[in-house]
Amino acid sequence: MTILICIITLIFIGTTISALKKEPKPSVFVDNKTALQSNDPIDLIEYALKQQNVNGKKIDIQSQEINESDIVIKYLYEDDGNTLGEGLVYARKKDNYLEYVDGINTKIDKTIAFTHQGITYSNNDKQFSIESGYINNKDIDTIKLSYVNKKYVLIKLDGKQNTFQYANWHGNVAVKSIIAYDNKEKIIYEYKW
Repeated sequence: MTILICIITLIFIGTTISALKKEPKPSVFVDNKTALQSNDPIDLIEYALKQQNVNGKKIDIQSQEINESDIVIKYLYEDDGNTLGEGLVYARKKDNYLEYVDGINTKIDKTIAFTHQGITYSNNDKQFSIESGYINNKDIDTIKLSYVNKKYVLIKLDGKQNTFQYANWHGNVAVKSIIAYDNKEKIIYEYKW
């Protein structure tokens, strides 16, 4: 009798595990480490905003930088007071999902020509940095990112662009300066470190 009960129990457990494996994965869930996973980048952005107690609305994805299993999303949002903000979300592609890793968001300072936001990431097998910002001065034609290793990147804006973003996927190299130029190569504004 005991053997029969064990066999029936094993069949029931095996059937239950088999049924669980066939269920589709949820579109959004948070695991025991509070890492959000989702098919939708907007879910990741909303999660990042909630981490900093921001009730973001009118979320607008501006650009995405993708490298192998990594993705960084630049976005704009409005908070409850209709103040415009900007943010970055860093996520990793896992199976068919994006898993939230880190994020940053701030209100946009309208008193300067352009803002600056960045994310750097470094571990044993991966290092990169992302630079981004919001364009307040529509006379800005080009953004120049200069790195401490004497390399630089020019980002040509299209005149309608509200933001810029650049991913340096090949190491966590510090930015020395970010300079905005008009279409005659005159400096409009700069950050130096």
